[in-house]
Amino acid sequence: MLPGVLGALLDQLSAGLRNTHLNPGSLPRMADCALWVTRCTGSEEWLDVYRENVRQAAEIGLESSPAYAGVRQLLDGHSVTGYMKQRKGVEQWQGTSAELLKVLQDLPAFLAWDGKHRPDSPRALANAMKRDATAMRQQGIEVRHTKSNGRRLIVVRRTGAQG
Repeated sequence: MLPGVLGALLDQLSAGLRNTHLNPGSLPRMADCALWVTRCTGSEEWLDVYRENVRQAAEIGLESSPAYAGVRQLLDGHSVTGYMKQRKGVEQWQGTSAELLKVLQDLPAFLAWDGKHRPDSPRALANAMKRDATAMRQQGIEVRHTKSNGRRLIVVRRTGAQG
């Protein structure tokens, strides 16, 4: 069995060296590895499967995030009057983490989580937002952390780009 496995590995290795013409346009993280796998398999089909797996993993991670549940409900328009700003058709919220925590504490999606898992301080919420930012971006929600007049602000807006 071992000689067969070694032979198969060497066949793929030689295919990778032969297929230098395969250069996918958009590569994911660890681009060198992705390029090598593409050349060894002789096809870009695996990249679509990989990207879908990454998207699904991000979605599953967000399902366990009270911060994401609250922010999504906030951007969907279920919010306290006065906290939403409409800009060119894109919903946006901006404020400190303490202000965001106060807004989220009025939303059922955020309150549905028990206290042990729900961020209970502005710092915990800011950390959760930073941790979930990449996955939220894949779901069409951009999270930016900025400073203005000495205040640390969180800017949350719907981009509409999912996947």
